[in-house]
Amino acid sequence: MNFSQHAILAMLLFSIANVILDRNFKDVSPVLTMVIYTPTIFALAVATISYSQKNAIAMIRPSLNIVPFIILFGVVSFFADFNYFSAYNKGGKEAITPIVTIVATMPVFVMIIEMLLDRKIPNLYQFLGCILAPLAVYLAVRR
Repeated sequence: MNFSQHAILAMLLFSIANVILDRNFKDVSPVLTMVIYTPTIFALAVATISYSQKNAIAMIRPSLNIVPFIILFGVVSFFADFNYFSAYNKGGKEAITPIVTIVATMPVFVMIIEMLLDRKIPNLYQFLGCILAPLAVYLAVRR
């Protein structure tokens, strides 16, 4: 699969996960949800590594200098998931539209963070995109 196919599949799977989350986890503690699903991710990752090794599928291993960034990614992911689950937990059924709107604007936030890190100023198209993207997503998911 190429990168676009992986991205489309990821968005489809994240969409399914959001429906599961919206319909089932509103009354469950976000931390307890993460305690239950994290070992599932670990088990699937270990199974994938085992399968790859048994079938001689090459896997690129991280160098030691990138391990701290992988750990940082895990810490950031923990807090992101905690807040994401908390939004559903505290918002109830009526919160799905603003939650999806906010989360779907992630590419805008990524661009802004990268521009801040690289000390760049957005051009007119990027600036307009930052304004129009949240509005477009809101209109698309509005109930």
